[in-house]
Amino acid sequence: MEKDLQIQDLLATNNGKVTSGANKVVKAVLILTFAALALWQVAIQVEEYLSHPSQTLYTMETADKIQTPAFTFCPKPSVRSSPQGADDLSIDLSAQGSRSRNTTMAEDFKNVSVSLLDVLNFSPIRLRDGKKTIEEKVTSVKGETVHVLDSGTWRERTFSLAHEGNVINLRGPYYYKCFTLLPERRVVAGSVSCSSTSFLLDFRQINTAFTSTPLIEMYIHDRKEKFTFLSMTSAKLLLLRNNTMTSIFSRPEIIHRQSRMKDPCIPDEDYSYSRCMEICFWERFYSSPGVPCVVPSLLPVEATITKPECKNADSEMNHTRRLWEARREPLVSQLLNDCDCTKRCDTIEYHIFPDPTSICQSMREGIAMLHFNFPSKLVPHILEKELLTSRDLLVSIGGIVGIFLCVSLLTIAAIDLICCGICFKLCPRRNEVIDFGKQ
Repeated sequence: MEKDLQIQDLLATNNGKVTSGANKVVKAVLILTFAALALWQVAIQVEEYLSHPSQTLYTMETADKIQTPAFTFCPKPSVRSSPQGADDLSIDLSAQGSRSRNTTMAEDFKNVSVSLLDVLNFSPIRLRDGKKTIEEKVTSVKGETVHVLDSGTWRERTFSLAHEGNVINLRGPYYYKCFTLLPERRVVAGSVSCSSTSFLLDFRQINTAFTSTPLIEMYIHDRKEKFTFLSMTSAKLLLLRNNTMTSIFSRPEIIHRQSRMKDPCIPDEDYSYSRCMEICFWERFYSSPGVPCVVPSLLPVEATITKPECKNADSEMNHTRRLWEARREPLVSQLLNDCDCTKRCDTIEYHIFPDPTSICQSMREGIAMLHFNFPSKLVPHILEKELLTSRDLLVSIGGIVGIFLCVSLLTIAAIDLICCGICFKLCPRRNEVIDFGKQ
């Protein structure tokens, strides 16, 4: 009998060792499995956080006064009438005319081009005090001139018709001017005043020798985006003609974008995406060995070009032809491809509607009037917000680790109980009380 008990004891010991070993293996496998699942979930959360997920909120905010947009005026042609008030048909702004005067077309255009005071009689920016011009601070670098007044700022630039890929008049002009006005004054929403929100444009100062129907292109765009010929801004174009009155409603829509890893944006308020793209265009255009020289009056302040200036009409004409080719597809896309320019995070897009009930009227012959207004105090805001912040990420990771740790401990405890039950069933005699007195 004692020998049988020893055999059973030996078998129970061996079974216990086997069960204990299997228990440890199962525990290790489960711990590794749960750890892998936890790491996988954490990796998913981190990847989602790095992708900067966002949600878009559309809200309406009330504003009693609204900041005016930027207004850019481009008279075409930008040549002023003669002092006698009649058009000078002897003006020749072509390459042949400049060649005969031993000058460049850009120099000749500068001498006869209109100024802002020639074409703008009245605006939200106070340019005159009666007949006296208001004192201003002027800075001029390359082809950009900035005028700073108490009531606002205006910029003056020269562009080439070759920028637009247009067929150029044989007698010129090859260039035109654009004036960008940035009024400081905020406009009362729903105002019915015609004086504070109007522009009076004088067509009598524009030379009609080159065209019988001169016009003024007006662009309404974000104040932070500098005007450029590349059309990189969401500018709204209006064509203003002689003896017309145009009345419009404007509704600004403020967009706040969220910077993402795959689609970043720049929050800097002084940064201009359109200017960055224009500088990129000029640097790549002038890097071509086929472009012989530079026309400085076309360049913005920030451009840094090392080529020599065009000194005669022939080299300038070659430059113009190259520029005309560069503005056509597919070359323009190649020049602008992979420019290191990031869009701005905060932008304003202006929606323009005609005003069917305008009370403003044109004043006199030779004048075009533009009246604008903000009909509503409600300004829409489109806001992209982070869907997952760094705090949310830490909370999610902590929750994942906690859940998987708890599940692991409960599973291991359950396995221990199951193994103990199996041991009791396999080795019942080790739990019996044996009375040796009966033997």
